[in-house]
Amino acid sequence: MSRKMFWLTAYILTGLGMVGQGVINNGASFETGIVLIIGLFYFISLNAHFKELKN
Repeated sequence: MSRKMFWLTAYILTGLGMVGQGVINNGASFETGIVLIIGLFYFISLNAHFKELKN
């Protein structure tokens, strides 16, 4: 179980880094909005993964 949690944490941190870089490096508000929407879907999918690991 700890190995699965390690890889889930790595997946979360990778996604946070990518979304964060997309928001910081974009100057256009439209593109930043798109990145944030994709980030929202990313976090929704993480919730499903975490619930699966709890079982």
